[in-house]
Amino acid sequence: MQLVGHALQRGFTVMVSDFSLKALLSEWSEELLGANPFVKLPSSCDHQFQLDFFPEHLKNDEVPQQLQVVGELCAADGRAVVSAMSDTIVYTINPKRPQTDAYQLRVLTVVGSWSGGGSVPEAMKCEIEHNGSSKRGVAGHVTLTYPSGGQLVTSMGHWIELTRINTSVESLMQVAAHNFGEEEVYQHSYDLGYPRFTLPASEEWPLADLGFFMLDWVFGVIYFLEIIIKIFGLKCGFIKDPWNWFDSSLVMFWLVEKTLSAYAQLDQGLLRVLRMGRVLRLLRLVKTIQGFDALYIMTTAMQGSVTVLFWSFVLLMVVQTLIAFTLNQALDSYFKDKTKPVNEQHQVFEYFGTAGRAMFTMFELTLANWPTAARILQENVTEYYGIFSVAYKLIIGFAAVGIINAVFMQETFKVAASDDKLMMRQKDRDRMLHTKKMRTLFAAADESGDGVLDQDEFREIMNNPDIRMWLAAQELPVRDPDVLWRLLDDGDAELTADELVAGVDRLKGTAKGIDLAAFMMETREFQIKICEKLGIEMEKEEEEEDDDD
Repeated sequence: MQLVGHALQRGFTVMVSDFSLKALLSEWSEELLGANPFVKLPSSCDHQFQLDFFPEHLKNDEVPQQLQVVGELCAADGRAVVSAMSDTIVYTINPKRPQTDAYQLRVLTVVGSWSGGGSVPEAMKCEIEHNGSSKRGVAGHVTLTYPSGGQLVTSMGHWIELTRINTSVESLMQVAAHNFGEEEVYQHSYDLGYPRFTLPASEEWPLADLGFFMLDWVFGVIYFLEIIIKIFGLKCGFIKDPWNWFDSSLVMFWLVEKTLSAYAQLDQGLLRVLRMGRVLRLLRLVKTIQGFDALYIMTTAMQGSVTVLFWSFVLLMVVQTLIAFTLNQALDSYFKDKTKPVNEQHQVFEYFGTAGRAMFTMFELTLANWPTAARILQENVTEYYGIFSVAYKLIIGFAAVGIINAVFMQETFKVAASDDKLMMRQKDRDRMLHTKKMRTLFAAADESGDGVLDQDEFREIMNNPDIRMWLAAQELPVRDPDVLWRLLDDGDAELTADELVAGVDRLKGTAKGIDLAAFMMETREFQIKICEKLGIEMEKEEEEEDDDD
């Protein structure tokens, strides 16, 4: 009760119904909630009750949203039937309640009749009025609005048990238009013969057909000319690209469509589905746009993972087929047991009654919402099926599926590491990033602004500890700036930006295999020249040993 009072004081809405309403009335605190205006009647509702109300009273922002929607749907009648559990509370407003300023009381709905129930004195009934009309009954929905803005809403039953509302097509379409927009329901309203909608969608948008017709011809002609130009430009190379075949098939389909539509009535639904194939032309951009590397990896990995997908499907299909058939046979005695509740048997049969149903349920247990099917077996058949469901989920749904996902990830990494286009793009990005960094370093070192660095400028920038650490992070440790200068300079005592970019790229990192091979070749040539100058002939044994090495 303290929690309810605290929530109302903070301006929140508290809703109570049936069981919680019984508890509220028995534990009512006048200190927290004010004088108790309710009284619990001796009778109770056992099956359902009828709510009566004026829809205009419910179309208010202060009314709970659920009641507002019911008011819109029942705009013509103001009546709804709600299912009720046994011993549902029947309550009303105490006609002898004391006056209070703690809240404002408002009766929104009344219960005109209910099953299971007993008579109520007229003095105990609530009355709601609108434009000279009135409806009487015990309390259905009542709101107590407090000065803080908090609102206590009491209800005899639960809206989740709403069974029937007296609505009309007109009210239904108005609510749909209010919640989803006029455009979404316009054509359906016209098809239903709704009075307010007297024009079909084609007349509401009179230029839509012409606009789409012109766009279809414009893009169709552009694609056709593209194919013709590529045929003359690429010649035999045109047929080597599968995308060209795909584009040609789309253009040919467009030509056939336009030709046949002039002489025969085609299935427009089928044409719309086939036209969606044109969207696949966008996949061609994946190979050319740099920002699509991730998408390109995924599509390429999917192409390279067809074999893995096939064997994964075979593995799951075999395991799930065996278990599904076993479950189907194991439940045979349960289905034949006449002592089991029929509704529970129907529920189990819905999931496991046939081979096809059992197979579909096993896929659900493996990859989808597994607790639902597991609960049905555990609650309706035997609790031992709970152990089976958990074990199956751990072994197949967790371990086996996890291994399959790992194999797919391995294939993705393999594609990313071996694809030529991706390697070329990555190398190009690394080169551009390196060039940008070196030009930034060059601009910081060129204090004279003449576009070249002399040895003093180079030595000064290289003596900066931050610059040395920055270069070391790029695998170029600077121990002696003068030695690095001689390695970068081409002999003209000046260092340009291009020389800095190329030189640092050549020197950073560990020695490359091609650099070692070139060094060995130059050493060998230098050795031969020295021997020739000195008139010394190299021993053949040494040459043979070198060749063997």
